[in-house]
Amino acid sequence: MSSIIRNTQQILKLSGFFGRRRALLTGRDTTALILLIEAMTGTDGRVILPAMCCMTRLAAVIQTGRLPVIVDVDKNMSMDPERLEKVARPGDLVVGVHLFGIPFDVKSIKEICERKECKLVEDASQAIGATIDDKPAGSVGDASILSFADRKILPTIGGGAILVDDGDLYKSLQAAVLELPDRPVAYRIKKRRLIKDTKEAFDKARCGDTVAAAEWSITYKKYGDIYKFAIKWEEAEIILTSIARFEDTVENRRDMVYLLRKKMAGAKIEFLEYPINSAPWRFTIIMSDNMTGADVMKLANTLRENGIDVSSLYLPLHWLSPVKTYTNGCPIAEHAGVRVINIRVDETTTLEHVNLAGHLVEELTW
Repeated sequence: MSSIIRNTQQILKLSGFFGRRRALLTGRDTTALILLIEAMTGTDGRVILPAMCCMTRLAAVIQTGRLPVIVDVDKNMSMDPERLEKVARPGDLVVGVHLFGIPFDVKSIKEICERKECKLVEDASQAIGATIDDKPAGSVGDASILSFADRKILPTIGGGAILVDDGDLYKSLQAAVLELPDRPVAYRIKKRRLIKDTKEAFDKARCGDTVAAAEWSITYKKYGDIYKFAIKWEEAEIILTSIARFEDTVENRRDMVYLLRKKMAGAKIEFLEYPINSAPWRFTIIMSDNMTGADVMKLANTLRENGIDVSSLYLPLHWLSPVKTYTNGCPIAEHAGVRVINIRVDETTTLEHVNLAGHLVEELTW
């Protein structure tokens, strides 16, 4: 394991993309976040999350026993600085997420964290290749996490990374990484079982059932071993050799997003704004208000049936959180929560995919 730590530090530093002094590899990005939460907060600490992001971020907080604090997002699905301003307290850990590869308002969030005496973790798992003021995503805040899962921006097979500058924090994290257990036996089987065991509670929680939300979090805690483990050597080697080629990968994704948006220009949908410095993870659209949740699921299923890869829909985290800690509700997340569709864009996306997806979305949204 020590050779993995050493090589990862050198390669990520030399890559020129992350602008950090030190790096560590973990079994997955959720492992990275768990280790940072444990290292940067007390046992009774609070972790602030945006209402729209992967549910594994909430699972990480639950695994550590910290209190999740959920704040609403802006129209681009990033943490709303005005909401953060109202809820942040000294000692909080803020997790800013570059959702779908679109950078969050780093300048505002960082300023609030400094003034409120909070720590900032930058989640660049969906934004490898994006830039912020000409600096790479993953280079801001007190620490950052990355993901190299098979459907993230880099075409690798798994694993996550922690990026830090502070030497003392690095030493603490390095010791924790060295103590990580191996990947659990039958890992993928356990993941599928978790999805099956939480489906009923998940469906109820999205309808506002607070008891179901508690059941969801309890079940997730039972599967804690699939969130905290060491990386395999063969995964580390693939990550280290793939970093050099992701400029072309990001450029291809930007091209596909541009073509999809152009193709769907006449559809009754809302587009997220992908700035020039983004690194699209998916092409994300929000259905119109007159579409029900059932309509959105019908569209998603129709796309899948026609070979268009649509990722799982994100629910607002406060629908799943065992405690309802947030400020003035989360109206933007609630609006988007049942209307978001993510269409895959990567090296497998062809012009035929773009044309078909555009046709189906326009046909089923009128």
